[in-house]
Amino acid sequence: IEQVAQSMFEQPETQELYQDSDIDTFINSVYRHVLNRDADSAGLEYWRNEILSGFIPKQKFIIAIINGAKANSDATGDQDIISKKLEIGRYFAIDKNLDDPVLAKESISLIDEGKTLDDIKAFIDFPQQDQDKENDIKEGDIKEGDIKENDIKEGDIKQDDIEEDQNSTITKCNLEPILDDSKFTDTLPSMDIKWSSTWTSVQDIANAFNKARANDITISKELEMPSQEIWDSMNEQQKGLYLINKERYDRGLKPFAGVDMNVVNVAQKYAQLLYDQGVFTHTADGTPWDRLDRVDKIRNNKDFFQYGENLYTAGGTAQYPTLPIEKAIYNFLYDDSSSNWGHRNFLLAKLKDNSGESGEEGLIGFGIVKGEHYGLYPDGWYSTVIVLDGFDPSPSWEYTDDMIKVSLCPENPIGVNSNNSNNEQTSNEEADTNQNSGRFTVDSVHGVVIDNTTNLMWQNVYLDHAELEQAEDICDDLDFAGYNDWRLPTMQEAQIFHYEMNQNGITPNQAFAGCTAEIEIDGYVRTKKGAETYGENPGDPINFSGGANVRCVRDNI
Repeated sequence: IEQVAQSMFEQPETQELYQDSDIDTFINSVYRHVLNRDADSAGLEYWRNEILSGFIPKQKFIIAIINGAKANSDATGDQDIISKKLEIGRYFAIDKNLDDPVLAKESISLIDEGKTLDDIKAFIDFPQQDQDKENDIKEGDIKEGDIKENDIKEGDIKQDDIEEDQNSTITKCNLEPILDDSKFTDTLPSMDIKWSSTWTSVQDIANAFNKARANDITISKELEMPSQEIWDSMNEQQKGLYLINKERYDRGLKPFAGVDMNVVNVAQKYAQLLYDQGVFTHTADGTPWDRLDRVDKIRNNKDFFQYGENLYTAGGTAQYPTLPIEKAIYNFLYDDSSSNWGHRNFLLAKLKDNSGESGEEGLIGFGIVKGEHYGLYPDGWYSTVIVLDGFDPSPSWEYTDDMIKVSLCPENPIGVNSNNSNNEQTSNEEADTNQNSGRFTVDSVHGVVIDNTTNLMWQNVYLDHAELEQAEDICDDLDFAGYNDWRLPTMQEAQIFHYEMNQNGITPNQAFAGCTAEIEIDGYVRTKKGAETYGENPGDPINFSGGANVRCVRDNI
């Protein structure tokens, strides 16, 4: 053991750590690294004499400190620290067979932050490797013929033109609308600002963004986040729109008007293509503008917008990477020097305010695909691919009820969800046509899926996680999408729903696509994701115990 200790002390890393240290500084450094505290006066004097006398050479001092703490029955605090470091070191190097020095240091540092052993092991279990690849769409790729002229100028908009519409992104929060963002000039960060939070709560998200904001001279406000309950109830499109619009509005830029389902469909198809082909490029299927222009409504009703697309991917060895939307937006804004800040330019771009509600402009949409075999990562890695597309609508753009809006008010960001009230009832004729087939109508406005064959309406968002015996009560008490006559589906109804949804190529809400089972009265039913993970087919019953997501149903007559 002493030979190992001496060998480690002679390594360049150790020598650099303790180089040019006087005796007292050296002793305190070892104390801090081993016991997470400075030496007390008696200990400092004792070890100083031992080292100066030559009885304990420096290369043996670290192991002497460890042995001394373990042998001292009064040093329970020191013993606890050493025991925890031993446990985490063994778990990291032996149980998990890991060799990442950065992850090792981060894991050990969590002991000093007071994290429990279970928390630290969970952190080790879910190492995450984020990749924010180069945005290779350049301004020079724009063709002159793409530039449209428009007679309506931004300066023509007056304060009196602002309508106090209940669905306005701004007025819902009683915030002052931004009518002129022409004075905004972006000053790029001098260097990348890395994501700084370890955990995943809304406070951790706010902390990471606010640390970056504090080092960005273009923004002087702290990010206000919704409550944890509200944030967890929002889908990925809503979360992404909220974060981007907060970053825009707090800089004096008009927020984007909303998420358009035409854009979502374009982005989703391309995200799936990237995943299926195992590539990460803007040109696997033409350019971003080519893909958007394949939608007639977009091609015929858009102003010139030089930024086509942002891409992001993240991979992890133990489970799907956490906070993919949150970290994608953060990296686009604050950790983008390798792409010459092209992603940031997209998010903070100025647009012509000549379409829809005054004081907001532009439509975006996210494509999100999760999987276990994306070609950019080794076998066994879980990954997320995100495509962010957007465009600037012209005055001729006709807005529809399926557009997703969020307010900038953290107390009620999803109170503004669309041009319809959340309390309106939905019929088959009123529902939007996103992801529709002959059999199913997916109504993203109200978060439901309607089976036109069985006349059943299925809850598609805000699912509750519960044990089987609790599921029936959850559905009986549910007041959702303007209805209160929800019930738990039978096993047969659930089997048919999941099987037919898969056959028709429709995926339930992306926010819940990772669920492996749904609770039913008399058992569990395998979803598409569950079939991919565990085999067999969507709709097949499985033996399963424990909590799962409760998907309620009602008779849509």
